[in-house]
Amino acid sequence: MASSSTILDPIDDSTAVSLHSCASSIITTTTKFSLETLSQDDQSSIGTRWERQHRLGNAGRPHSVTSIAHPAPPYAEAVDSTLLLPNHRNGDFQGLLSRLAEATERIEEAASINEPLAPSTIASDDTTPAPESPIDPEVDQQSQAAYYSNVVRTLDSNYTAELERLRQKHAQDLAVMRHDIDQAYRTQWKAKNREIEKIREEAAAARDVEVNQIRAESESRIAGLEEKVQQLETVLAEQAEKKDEEHHLAIEKARHEIEDLWEKRWSDRTRVESEEKERAEVKRQAELKDKFTRRDSGSLGSLVDNHFRREELMGINCGLSIPKPKSTSNVLAIGTDLLRNILFLLFLLRWTRKSVLKLRGRGPFGTLFDTYAFLRRASYAIFLRLPGVRSQVQSQVSEAIEKLESKLVPQGPGTSRYLTLPKEGWTDQQVRAELEKLGEMKHTRWEDGRVSGAVYHGEDTLVKVQSEAFERFMVSNPIHPDVFPGVRKMEAEIVAMVLALFNAPVGAAGVTTSGGTESILMACLSARQKAHAERGVTEPEMIIPETAHAAFHKAASYFNIHVHQVACPAPSYGVSVKAVSRLINSNTILLVGSAPNFPHGIIDDISALSRLALRRHLPLHVDCCLGSFLMPFLSRAGFATQPYDFNLKGVTSISCDTHKYGFAPKGNSTLLYRTAALRTYQYFISPDWSGGVYGSSGIAGSRPGSLIASCWASLMSVGEKGYIDSCHAIVGTAKKIETAIRENPALKDDLTVLGKPLVSVVAFTSSTLNIYDIADSMSAKGWHLNALQNPPAMHVAVTMPIVKVADHLLEGLAAVVEDEKERERVRVVEGKGKKGQARGDTAALYGVAGSLPDKSVVVQLAGGFLDTLYKA
Repeated sequence: MASSSTILDPIDDSTAVSLHSCASSIITTTTKFSLETLSQDDQSSIGTRWERQHRLGNAGRPHSVTSIAHPAPPYAEAVDSTLLLPNHRNGDFQGLLSRLAEATERIEEAASINEPLAPSTIASDDTTPAPESPIDPEVDQQSQAAYYSNVVRTLDSNYTAELERLRQKHAQDLAVMRHDIDQAYRTQWKAKNREIEKIREEAAAARDVEVNQIRAESESRIAGLEEKVQQLETVLAEQAEKKDEEHHLAIEKARHEIEDLWEKRWSDRTRVESEEKERAEVKRQAELKDKFTRRDSGSLGSLVDNHFRREELMGINCGLSIPKPKSTSNVLAIGTDLLRNILFLLFLLRWTRKSVLKLRGRGPFGTLFDTYAFLRRASYAIFLRLPGVRSQVQSQVSEAIEKLESKLVPQGPGTSRYLTLPKEGWTDQQVRAELEKLGEMKHTRWEDGRVSGAVYHGEDTLVKVQSEAFERFMVSNPIHPDVFPGVRKMEAEIVAMVLALFNAPVGAAGVTTSGGTESILMACLSARQKAHAERGVTEPEMIIPETAHAAFHKAASYFNIHVHQVACPAPSYGVSVKAVSRLINSNTILLVGSAPNFPHGIIDDISALSRLALRRHLPLHVDCCLGSFLMPFLSRAGFATQPYDFNLKGVTSISCDTHKYGFAPKGNSTLLYRTAALRTYQYFISPDWSGGVYGSSGIAGSRPGSLIASCWASLMSVGEKGYIDSCHAIVGTAKKIETAIRENPALKDDLTVLGKPLVSVVAFTSSTLNIYDIADSMSAKGWHLNALQNPPAMHVAVTMPIVKVADHLLEGLAAVVEDEKERERVRVVEGKGKKGQARGDTAALYGVAGSLPDKSVVVQLAGGFLDTLYKA
């Protein structure tokens, strides 16, 4: 657009009139459009504001415009009124702007060519020509042009601003509308949620009512069944007591018959002896008479002798007897015979009672089988002691032990041995370097999760916390609670926390021990001492499942307790409670159940054992060393479980290892009792020792307080949530392994899971392959799994390191099974038959152990292994 000086100078009056008409048309059109799109209130508002502007006059206009002598044209007020237009709601602003732009171009074109602009050329809805306004010829044309240009610019800027304001207003309205819709939606959503929640509550209430009804019916049925069972057991007990009474009467009758027979024998013997004495006396008298008649009476001595003999003879004939000292030989003989017969009778009664109890506990077939097994073992033991056989067996055992030593004891160049103290102490750097070297010795990589059990956590963060606690209480000893009060407090809190996990009642008590074995030993000792103190039992017996931990056999060996093992038959592999009930007698001091057992990971029927223990007034110990911190969290982690803890009234003691799934350092366990009185039976107190009164709660005297501190730090660091998470991960992985063995095509045809494990151990066997060869092949691949016997099997005890590599474990197991199947196929093709002779060490050892009736060879091998552990 050219400068205003060159364009506006030639403008004449007709041009100005044309511009005036064009602007009037634009103003009229826009004003009419605006008023059509406004509401009634907005129009009244505009009218009010227009009147106010009329009153103000031209005060706000520029000097160049207000200097005009006549009033401003009507469109001037319309232009100003457009500045005050309120919000347009439905106007077509794009069309308005396009018409405004067209009018502006026409004005510029008219100004540039000095021609008047016809008002009809501007598109407008109003075709009425703008009224003519007189123009003063004296007014400067340039001022008029500037005025009209100002009008156009004002129109442009006002409508641009109005358009922007309307857009903003529309955006605000839209936001308000969205907010209102959102609020309405939220209100409806909350109402719906309240309705849903109400429906859920009603459904839950109905479900609870139904569940309570079902539970009440179930409890009533269970109570009825328990009552019937109790009645049946009472009847059986009465029958057993009646049978015992009959046996006792029979024994008494036999004893009376034996006594009568003995008295008769004694009287007959006395009569015979008296008759023999009488005959001897008659014979002696006859001999004296014969001698008297044959003697001559030539000498005085003979006469005197004859006189005395005559008197003796006369005394005999007169029925008199010369008194003689009485002999004690007959009395001694009678006493010896009587004592011998009494001892024989007691021996007979003792073994008769044992035979009756054996028959009652094992039954006739079980007794015959046990007798056969005993005779077989004894015969095989005699066979192994034969000179030629014994030397050959010892040679093979020595060879096996030497082979074992070559694997366990480091040998060869570069091996350092320290058999005596160094002359000078090592520096810290030397000690650390040697410790680093010892830690890097070749071993099964438990860090990579390739070991079943053994290491249950191993994470660096927890190890760091444990190490700090261990270092802080390094020199502490709980035997001095006044010197180390913090250790005493931590130990008591450990016991309290574990008691709470197992739902112990008020008054329950416990101790910490060095491991599961010591916990079991103390439980057996407490039961033995209790039976001796309260019932006078001198020949204690305990009844355990055959899958119970070997520590129970150790306790039996240490404390002279006879063990009755009860079979755990397939398919459940749980203890037979009926068999346990048959074995109970007056010498029974303890019943045992596992939750779960070590070999197969099966939980025994603790509920049934609890009822049996209550009925027979016997202690029941639950071995939960392996279940430890998994069993209490199974239900909260979403897995199935069984009753096992102090909620069962018959459970009197529980052993729980905090150093397994409690993740404490090795050397930590707990033993829990239902009452504090039961705990006192394991105490040892020496009141008259010259060193002072000595007392200890267990086998150990001094104990490492650092281990207690590390255990306490572990429990507090992991917490309930951590144990629930670990339970979910560990048991979930065990379920994964079990499912793979049962369903994976590469495994299910050759491997069979034993029972239904609920916790962390999965045991499996094979009917088509040698399971011990599979164990050895897995060892060759770097996997250390546990071999089992009776029946031959192997198991995986899942730990946190194994959780991370479970898929690799299953892949390795599938590969090993396929390799073994290929070997079997080769054997079949070669005509050698299936399941060839065992090849590896595990197969050889457990194959021998399972086939030999006498285990003395296995005992020698195990003893050699233990000796090897202490060879430097």
